[in-house]
Amino acid sequence: MSEKPDYRNYVNPGPKGSRFTANWQAEYLPDGETYLEDKTGTIIDALIGSVRAGSVVRVRRLFCLAPWSGSPQKRRNAVANRVQAIRDRKGHILEAETGRTTAERGGCAKMIMGAYEDIASAGRAIAKGRTGRPPKYEFTDAEWEVIGGIWTSRKYANDGARLASIEKRLGRVPGRTLIRNKLGSPHKGRE
Repeated sequence: MSEKPDYRNYVNPGPKGSRFTANWQAEYLPDGETYLEDKTGTIIDALIGSVRAGSVVRVRRLFCLAPWSGSPQKRRNAVANRVQAIRDRKGHILEAETGRTTAERGGCAKMIMGAYEDIASAGRAIAKGRTGRPPKYEFTDAEWEVIGGIWTSRKYANDGARLASIEKRLGRVPGRTLIRNKLGSPHKGRE
């Protein structure tokens, strides 16, 4: 007769205003003894002390084991130390969202690398309305002739004025670097 695994859930609510709330983390942690971290940050020590051989510590994602304050390097070190402390006590960690566990071969390394990446990219969301890199325009030979005429004209005081004129004429403008690479300096050939 096999016995049910001993689950210990760890919830570390993010700072005020964070999307990593206690409810967000607890969604994936249904049953078992739950350790809810407080501002002192000492509950993790109680959790590690309660781990026995065969215990499974469940977190939604491994980066939730890290403290929320401190530099990314300190947070990465804290995650690694806490994972090692749990493994030293013969326990395992289960990422409830991904299903990865430290009990499987190579699982610990994958989980730690994922946590490092999550810690490094925390707070770097894509701005609202941005979908990434702006589209690259394709220009015909006739449009490049117009661009070349405006670019080499002495009529404009600087690159900004030249680019504004190109945009006014064509409705779109290539980047300054692309124009300089393709057509060269607007001052070439002048004495």
